[in-house]
Formats: sequence, structure tokens, C-alpha cells
Amino acid sequence: MKKRFLRNIFLLSAFIIIITAVLVSSIIYRQFYEEMKLEVRQEAERIAQGPELDLTTTSGRRVTHIAADGTVLYDSQAQAEDMENHMEREEIKNAFSEGEGEASRLSATLGIQTYYYAVKLEDGSVVRVAQSTESSLSTLLGCVPYVVLIIILVFLAAIVIGKAQVKRIVEPINSMNLEEPLSNDIYEEFAPLLARLQKQKEQINAQMAELNSRREELASITSNMSEGLVVLDKKGSVLSVNNSARRIFDCDNQDVLGVHYVTLNRGMAFKEAAEKALSGLRGDCVAELDGRTYELFSAPIMEDGEVTGAVMLIMDITEKAEAEQRRKEFTANVSHELKTPLTCIMGYAELLKDGMAAGKDAVKFADKLYSEAGRMLALIEDIIKLSHIDEGQAMGQERVELLGLALEAVKALSEKAEAAGVTFEIKGSEVFITGSRPLLYEMVYNLIDNAIKYNKKGGKVTVSVTDDGRGPVLSVKDTGIGIAPEYQDRVFERFYRVDKSRSRETGGTGLGLAIVKNAAARHGAEITLESVPGQGSVFSVHFKAGE
Repeated sequence: MKKRFLRNIFLLSAFIIIITAVLVSSIIYRQFYEEMKLEVRQEAERIAQGPELDLTTTSGRRVTHIAADGTVLYDSQAQAEDMENHMEREEIKNAFSEGEGEASRLSATLGIQTYYYAVKLEDGSVVRVAQSTESSLSTLLGCVPYVVLIIILVFLAAIVIGKAQVKRIVEPINSMNLEEPLSNDIYEEFAPLLARLQKQKEQINAQMAELNSRREELASITSNMSEGLVVLDKKGSVLSVNNSARRIFDCDNQDVLGVHYVTLNRGMAFKEAAEKALSGLRGDCVAELDGRTYELFSAPIMEDGEVTGAVMLIMDITEKAEAEQRRKEFTANVSHELKTPLTCIMGYAELLKDGMAAGKDAVKFADKLYSEAGRMLALIEDIIKLSHIDEGQAMGQERVELLGLALEAVKALSEKAEAAGVTFEIKGSEVFITGSRPLLYEMVYNLIDNAIKYNKKGGKVTVSVTDDGRGPVLSVKDTGIGIAPEYQDRVFERFYRVDKSRSRETGGTGLGLAIVKNAAARHGAEITLESVPGQGSVFSVHFKAGE
């Protein structure tokens, strides 16, 4: 700004000085010229008014005497006889007709610019005095060094004064408080500008406050999203990535902003989804990452019909996919498990219908029909129970005493245990938890029932209820066949049986331990299994303190 001010002052000063110098020079030259003309006239009049014609001059000016017919009689700087007739000269013609005349032209005799003044004498002749105008120019040129010096001094003064003035003008402007425009006390001419600045500042502050509010709101939403969100520019560089996306792509501690999207994930599905969005199309796909299943949704960001970026939403559907797979497996297993007793029922029913069984055989077939129908009913009941648990149906909450609940289950299974030659041992103390009594009963019942089914003749089932300091513990121990280590992780799967033939003999549905696992999960409990083949198994349910 200062440089601009100084440059403008310098140019203005230069322009004024040059114009002034030209005008002064013109005035000086004109003044010298007019003085020279006056001196030439005075000398010509002196010669014409003298008592005797005296053509001599001490000034060095040229004097010419012309006869009435234009013949040159005398010339102080040339031979008169060699000079042509002067009757047509402008100043001579005017002198003969009006008594005096003047003219300025290039001298034909001397070849220089000359001023002429002629006066008519009483005898009819004319006296003319002439002087070169170059003398005036020479005088002016003689002043040039002084004029140049003056110009230089004026320029220097203009620079010094200009710097001082610029500093005085600019400093208040540079020191203005733009944060509070109306608080500045400077030039009155700036008042409208400062008022506009204040208004604009207030508008900008309001807009910034709104933008910050929206940004914080958006940041809060995106940061708390369980879904991953990635925003790309039109070149595929990452503009934004929320916390969930960072966790999904394992880049919590990396600065991924501004890098290409392949830095996040090099998988083909992710790449195809991103490229599709950047090409202006929507897309979705399913991808596997670190053992989890994700669904990717991608969409372009459009502005004026052009793609300016892309947004990608990554949803973790692992549980959904697993649930869908379990549903499919469950459906297939249910179909298989129901088909078997139905086939038996239809076979025996057909024999009875066709009269192919009578007497003891009919009774035997009827007993088979009853057994298979009971098996089917038990299976359906277990399926319904498990379905209710899976669906997360609301369950009543009450204070339940575990030892008493175990005693109820033992009592209900006492006949089955007696038939299998299995005895019970109940130990522990009263322990209370809060939960669904029917669901807890199903859990305890199935654990004890399972211990009876897979026990040995003359075996024993020990049910204990304790508190290990971390929370209540329900344990069911048997002295049965045990479970090999390779099968222990699978016993809680639906319809999985370690010994299928034994399970069919005892009427097992293959859903008992699945019900136990889900019921425990609904109560925030953890199940552990300790088993030695041929020696028996211990199933323990560990409840959290306060549950």
C-alpha cells in the first residue's frame, strides 16, 4: 500500500513538475522573445528619428537600408549589391504601406531564424533592424541546468515529503482494529466503510456460528454412528472418515485424510464400490474384512450435474449374516428332525390302517405312534422356546432363589432319574438373582435332564449352588460318558448331538443345551464346560453379581 501511495505521489509530482517546467520555459522564452522584439523596435526607431541617418549599431544587430523601389542600399552583415530586391518582404511591404512592419522567418541571406522590424523614413526609404531569435533560445538553454537542478530538488523534496505523508496517512489505516471496526477513531471519510465492515462482520459471525453448530452436530452424529462413513473427493482422496470407519479399517492412529481411498482398504469389493460412486452411479455390495461381514453402500456427490465426490456407508452385518445362516441351518434341521418322527408315525399308521397289525402288534405299533408323537411334541415345544428366546420376547423380572429352583427341577425329573438308575446330590446355599423365573427354570431343567440322559447306570448327578465372590454359580455335574475335547465347543449348537443313537434312545431333541446357552445369555451369564471322556462332565453357569 505504501509503495502504491509513493508511486502515485511520485508520478503526480513528476507530471506537475514537467508541466510546470514546460510552462515556465515557455513563459521565459516568450518573455525573452518579447524583450528582444522591443529592443529591436527601439533601435529601429532610434535610427529613423535621428537628425542624420546613422546605420551603425553597437548591439551587433543587423541593419538594412532599402530604397523606395526595394533595392538594398546598405546591409551591416552582407554586400548590398549582392542582395535581391526586398520589395516583397512582408515587413518591407507593410512599412511602405503602413509606416512600419514586422516579420519572423528564416533569413535567406544568413540561413537562421530571424526577427525583422522595418520603419519608413521621411525620404520614402525604409530602415530595417533584424536579430536572430536563437539568442532568446540560447538564453533559455542557459537556464536549463538550473531548471534541471530545481526539478531534481523538487523530486527529492516530493519523495521525502511523500514518504512522511504516506506514513502519516497509512499508519492509522494499518493500525485499525478490524475485529471492532466501529471502535476506530480515524479519518471521517472511513466511517461508511467501517460501518459496512461492522455489518459484514456481524453477518459473517452469525454465519460462522451457524456453520460451526451444524458442523459440530454433524460431527457428533457421524462420530457416534455405528456405521462407517467415508467421504471422498472427485479424485478419490479421503475428505472425511468417522470413528467407526477408522475402527473397521484399523486406522485409528493414522492420518488418512488426503490420501487415496485404497490406503483404507485394498479389497476388490471396496474398490469397485468407490469407483462406481465416483463414476456417478449408486452401488452396494457385501465384503469380508478381518473375519466380519460388511455391507457397503456408495453414492456419488453431484453438483451442477457433475460428480464432485462420493460417500460410502459401511454397515457391520456380521450378526445379521450369522443369524440368517443360523436360520437357514435351523430351518433345515427342523425339517429333518420333524420328518423323521412324522415318517415313523405315517408308517405305523399305514400298517394299522391296512389291518396289517393286530393284537399285540397293534398295541406295539400304537405305543410307537405315541412315542414318536411325544418326541415330535417335545421337539416342537423346544423349537418354540428357543424361538421365543431368539426373538427377545419381553420376560418378566423377579427375584429368584436358585437352590430352590434346582430342587423343583430335580423333583420334576426324579422319576426319569430313577428309571435311568441315576441318583441326585443337592448342595449349596440360598442364592438370589433377578431374572425370568420360567426361563431360568428351563435352563436348570435342561442341564439336569442332559446330565441324566448321558449318565451311566448307577451314576450320580450333583447340583450345587454357590457364590464364588464374583457372583452366583450354578453347577451340574454328572458321572456319565463325558465329551471329547474336539466336541466340547459344539455341544451348544442347535441339533448337535455327540452320541446320536443315545440321544434318540433317551428322547433328546438336540436343542436342550442351545436353550441353556441362550437363556444364560439373556441373563448376562457365562457357561463353562469341563469334561473328561468316560468320567463325566460339569456344566457351570456363572452369573454376574447383582443379576
